[in-house]
Amino acid sequence: MDAAEFDRSDFIYSYGRVWKKIMTDPQGFFLAMPLTGGLTNPLLFAVLSLALTGVGFIVRGTGVKVALIILFIGVVRLFIGAALLLLIAWKLFEGKGDFETTFRVCAYAAAPVVLLWVPGVRYLAVLYAGYLVILGLQRAQGFDAVKAALTVVLAMIAGVVLSLLFGGPSRMGRLLHFTPPR
Repeated sequence: MDAAEFDRSDFIYSYGRVWKKIMTDPQGFFLAMPLTGGLTNPLLFAVLSLALTGVGFIVRGTGVKVALIILFIGVVRLFIGAALLLLIAWKLFEGKGDFETTFRVCAYAAAPVVLLWVPGVRYLAVLYAGYLVILGLQRAQGFDAVKAALTVVLAMIAGVVLSLLFGGPSRMGRLLHFTPPR
């Protein structure tokens, strides 16, 4: 397989090759990324990225529980994020892609997540992941940069609203026992 698709049969070498391509040549990666081929390979790539950041948090001393929560919430957000992006792309901008293609973009755009555990770099990693989603949506949905960026911004706003409807970060923290009850 080429560097535009994660190959689970050789996951260590393939992961490194794909991660490097996404991080150093994102436009080339998304231009070469297959638009079909299933969800398994991109999902495993994202899970491995989340697991690596979990290991980073464990090394920093936050514990295994935090690492497992990052992994679980990251996978759930991956599916919800792809669905939100697709809904907005279809309904507002007449996007041409499907769920699989949008999911593939989101999963491979998770490459910078590996750096979330690094204190000074985490915000840059999040911004770069957003940039990667914009680049990927251009190809996946047949958008120009403006429509892709608007789709991402609107999906972020929708995500915040949904989060607040479900009690927001403080309730989630209490559920996960990060914040003491009042």
